[in-house]
Amino acid sequence: EKWGNGADTIDDLKREITGVEAVTVSTDKYLRASTAQPTLESNNCFLPGVANASLTDCDESRTPQWVQDFIEECAQFNRGTHDDQVDAWSQAINWVNANPHAGLGGIFLPEGEI
Repeated sequence: EKWGNGADTIDDLKREITGVEAVTVSTDKYLRASTAQPTLESNNCFLPGVANASLTDCDESRTPQWVQDFIEECAQFNRGTHDDQVDAWSQAINWVNANPHAGLGGIFLPEGEI
């Protein structure tokens, strides 16, 4: 987002990745996350890895560490020390939901990032 250190990060990313766009936000991160929450709760968000049998956690031996860290950050959101990944995720989900005809079927990671 175009705020704080975001402008410098955006400039760095634009040199490495095509299609990076600066976003001006008009709501706080908690409202953005609550707006994205129904997409998550309706099982329309997928992460690399394997859920455990109870579907309440992941199989740590078959799930990338970054996914485990992201899930933990999500679980602690609004009470934890870190929330940048949750904020980025919610902005991406809200953008996809607001632009259904943008030609995206989802948000995918490049090979090697999993």
